[in-house]
Amino acid sequence: MKRFFHTIYGRFLVIFIGLLLIPMMISFAVLFTVQLGQIREDVTAQIKDQAEVVQTLIESNTFTEEEALDLVVSDLLIAEVYSSAAEWRNSDTAVYTGQTIEQLTDGEVVTGVLADFRELPYAAFEQNGAIYMISPDLNNNQITQFREMTIYSFLGVAVVGSILLLFAISFLTKRLKRISQASRQVYEGNYSVRIEDKGNDEIGDLARQFNQMAKELESNEYLNKELSATMAHEFKTPVSSMIGFAALLKKEDLPENKRLEYASVIEREARRLANLSSALLKLSTFDHQLVRLEKETYMLDEQIRECLLTLQPQWEEKELQLNIELEEITLTADQELMSQVWLNILKNAIEHSNHGGELAVTLSHKPGEIQIMIKDQGKGIEPEHIGRIFDRFYQADQTRHSSGTGLGLPLVKKIVELHDGRVAVESKPGAGALFTVILPLSERP
Repeated sequence: MKRFFHTIYGRFLVIFIGLLLIPMMISFAVLFTVQLGQIREDVTAQIKDQAEVVQTLIESNTFTEEEALDLVVSDLLIAEVYSSAAEWRNSDTAVYTGQTIEQLTDGEVVTGVLADFRELPYAAFEQNGAIYMISPDLNNNQITQFREMTIYSFLGVAVVGSILLLFAISFLTKRLKRISQASRQVYEGNYSVRIEDKGNDEIGDLARQFNQMAKELESNEYLNKELSATMAHEFKTPVSSMIGFAALLKKEDLPENKRLEYASVIEREARRLANLSSALLKLSTFDHQLVRLEKETYMLDEQIRECLLTLQPQWEEKELQLNIELEEITLTADQELMSQVWLNILKNAIEHSNHGGELAVTLSHKPGEIQIMIKDQGKGIEPEHIGRIFDRFYQADQTRHSSGTGLGLPLVKKIVELHDGRVAVESKPGAGALFTVILPLSERP
């Protein structure tokens, strides 16, 4: 037991119960359970007495209805007159039962609660076919005043207790903050971080377990935790398609042209699965800093020309007009990975270009950096999609979902960032898209 009260959990429990929970429970229990019922009974009895007096005065024919109400009803009460019981029921101002209606018809004074969240009491009676209802002023009555006082007391205790608790937690969790900061460094890829904590409580155990985890991460390759889930999600559509068309191929009376068509669909989906697997594995590697860049110095302009030549069948099919302006620039980078960057951006631009449009590729340099701009004349990207264009599996043009993996641009972003660069996109609907890649000019192997 003594050890328990020296643990962080024991301290939090004692502080919470002693400073916040017990005062709040006592305040609520005393003020609401004991007092509210009595106050409601008193108010109900008061308005019932006044309703009976008003009924007696009206029946005596000594006073008019208005005079009787003015004489008896105080400023803290509200008197309402309804021309009939039906009008009273249809007003939905009070809660009533069938017995309530019978008592009214018999000339009795009935009590109940208003159909309002405050549930204030009322007293009503019938006289000459009209319904007279007396109830407390909604905002100026004993019940409302009591509730407000109780709520303010409750909130006061909660605020004071919370402030004290926050100060106590802040004092007790300084060591937890160190663990949190170290966790952030691990998240950012720094697996060499360690926590110095010699405590013998739960936080000390947590720090030692954290150090063990960081040591394991540093000595072993970190597996992509999301790989299985994302693969299962993204593989579902092509796999389902392949299964469906494979079943159709089993039909003996299937025409030859349909057989070829279905086989082509299966082949296309299989290629898509292969591309998806390759892209996922690359992203998993890049995410956890396990890739080693094989840097070499080469002519960047020549590399971009080679990528354009590789994609010649695609842009010729769309009859695109190329506007190429490439300065002779030397870059030190991983040549194979950078080829993937240009191929992915160019493929994306060609795919989304209008037939017969222009594809502009510009390579230039500024002080300390290289700038590559690739612009198409397609339908552009809607503003709500711009911020998510580099998210995995996100495709702004859902009509092209079957032709892409949704991983090309995320790969581009990862590769560029590995080279200490950055990539951005600008677009307006109907005005095409402009992708800009910035790389450091002083890159060295």
